Amino acid sequence: MGWQEAGRPSNIHHGPYGGRHHGHGRHFGYGPVYGGPVYGGPAYGPYDYAPSYGPAYAQGYYPTEVYPTQIYPAPEYPVQVYPAPHAHHAAVHPAHGYPAHGYAIPGHGSSSPAIVERPGPHRADRITLPMSSGVAIFPNTSAQITSRPQAVAFRPERIIIGGTPSSWIVNDVKVGNRSQFAQSGDVPGEMFAATTIDGFVSMETVQTAMDFVMVVTFVGDNQEGAPFVCGVLGTAAV
Repeated sequence: MGWQEAGRPSNIHHGPYGGRHHGHGRHFGYGPVYGGPVYGGPAYGPYDYAPSYGPAYAQGYYPTEVYPTQIYPAPEYPVQVYPAPHAHHAAVHPAHGYPAHGYAIPGHGSSSPAIVERPGPHRADRITLPMSSGVAIFPNTSAQITSRPQAVAFRPERIIIGGTPSSWIVNDVKVGNRSQFAQSGDVPGEMFAATTIDGFVSMETVQTAMDFVMVVTFVGDNQEGAPFVCGVLGTAAV
């Protein structure tokens, strides 16, 4: 029985049943090892050329000296693992055919949850941002009051200090780490009293996860101190 019928290579260098594994196979035929059931290609006899369709060259060209045969090149674009839902799927907008409500998570049946894009803001509301210390601030003591608006974007337009505004000095007002004063310095609390004429301001917008900060000093006569009570009026995108 020849080595082609036995399914294993022969040590014979020359002869009608093929040559060595790599050195003479192209002259005497590769047999079932390169062209038969092992790598999936046909065998054409001891002297015929036997092309290979094996996995080693499945993505390009077979490097033979006789006839280079293109097998199947790699795809030019990557294959999408989870394709978009069908055009009649509930997650597809009927007007333009693009997903409007997200993609269904595969593997959960028809009632599977969906990845939904959160809609953006569609109107502007007037809201109030609390800026109170909550505890008493002693005389000649400075305090930093920080608030973080939960709206998408909040634009401060008026600061109102309650109680006795003249008992407070406003050292700074910040949006994030940027001061809203034209230069460093202190301003009297009366500028932000409820009865102040033309007390409106135009400050930077407080974006999501940004802080609105006020630094104040108590200069009142109460030796036990006083809590700082303040509110900020502004416009928020909701």
